[in-house]
Amino acid sequence: MTPARWARTCQDLDIPILTDTPARRLLTEDGRVTGAETPAGPIAAARGVVLACGGYARDLTRRAGVYAHLRAGGEHHSPVPADNTGDGIRLAEAVGGAFAAEFAQPAACMPVSRVPGKGIFPHLLDRYKPAPMPLWPWLRSGYLRRGRTPADLARACGIDPGVLTATLEAYNAHAVRGEDPEFGRGTTSFNRYLADPAQCPNPCVAPLDEAPYYAVRLEMGDLGTFDGLKTTVQGQVPTPAGAPIAGLYAVGNDRASIMGGNYPGAGITLGPAMTFGYVCGRHLAEGRIIEQPACRLTSKPSA
Repeated sequence: MTPARWARTCQDLDIPILTDTPARRLLTEDGRVTGAETPAGPIAAARGVVLACGGYARDLTRRAGVYAHLRAGGEHHSPVPADNTGDGIRLAEAVGGAFAAEFAQPAACMPVSRVPGKGIFPHLLDRYKPAPMPLWPWLRSGYLRRGRTPADLARACGIDPGVLTATLEAYNAHAVRGEDPEFGRGTTSFNRYLADPAQCPNPCVAPLDEAPYYAVRLEMGDLGTFDGLKTTVQGQVPTPAGAPIAGLYAVGNDRASIMGGNYPGAGITLGPAMTFGYVCGRHLAEGRIIEQPACRLTSKPSA
């Protein structure tokens, strides 16, 4: 369902959508979550509060303690909405909810680049590298670097010319046969459908031996977080001891991913968000409160 269709459905059912109305804290009564406090006043929840705040990809403090490359002194630049700052997770923790930071890959990491004046760009389908395309705006801004030789390009990028030259020579020696023993490009169907079918024998691999040479600085980023709040199947948020907190639910990236920190294919955050959002909604509509130990929607990370 698109956001527009979702909004129309809410309008048809006379369900108000409040913008610029952040939840400051959850309201509780006798151990049950009964609503949320907002700048416009308290909002009561007839059946429960569902946290769906997009995870913590922009929570600088939390991700600094979870992302291994940040702990090692690296950088991370996320293109997700700036408001995905872990608000839902903090609201749940404030009333006793349990956050699970245990996946080997806490987020759906991917390469990104910082585009001057534009923000963070996730490198997804741009891997086709279509041509012709305008280059001068990117060269002028410094986003795109160019050199007549690999050594010239290395100097333009501020890296060791000898290392880049040797790297390209080693890559080209295998690329002429369509091989990439170091990274295995083109060895999966997912790789190949994103590549150039006219390039044979491997649509993902071709020699880089024609001037001029270009480069873009790629850095670590993500498409959303995998770590999140522990939940029951229906979405109830438990305490660290495993008892569900009455009236409190989490869906989407606020709850720990069923994928256990793995990314088997595109839409791996959207699919679980829709599926378990539906399960949670049906559970609330039926008015049932399950009093059972929390079963985690996670699996052990693959070796």
